[in-house]
Amino acid sequence: MDAIFSLKPSFAEAILEGSKTVELRTVAPAKPVERVWIYVTAPQMKIMGYFRPGDIRHATAEDCKRAQVPDVDLSRFFAIEICDPVTLEPPINPRGLNLPYLWLSPQSWRYAGKQEEKALREVAP
Repeated sequence: MDAIFSLKPSFAEAILEGSKTVELRTVAPAKPVERVWIYVTAPQMKIMGYFRPGDIRHATAEDCKRAQVPDVDLSRFFAIEICDPVTLEPPINPRGLNLPYLWLSPQSWRYAGKQEEKALREVAP
């Protein structure tokens, strides 16, 4: 199963260049996720890459540093390890995936639908 994370451009770039190695989220995926697609918010509004999620745990102070965020209330966050990030060239316009429905960006993150996952993996195996 795949997931789609919505990220600000600066965080997406840091993940794809390898300097950000943890992503903090208030809600962690409950089901196993094989690939996390990185949807970059405005002005790009495209899927710029993906990564394999590693360990998912309650966040620590070290995770805040690795996530490149200031100290936060750690009791609210989960840390998701970022493994093997891949930059897509060219990026994917998700509305151009020829899905039978209008593609909507996630508020924070969501699981990819079966048709969505299939279309994304055809473009970026």
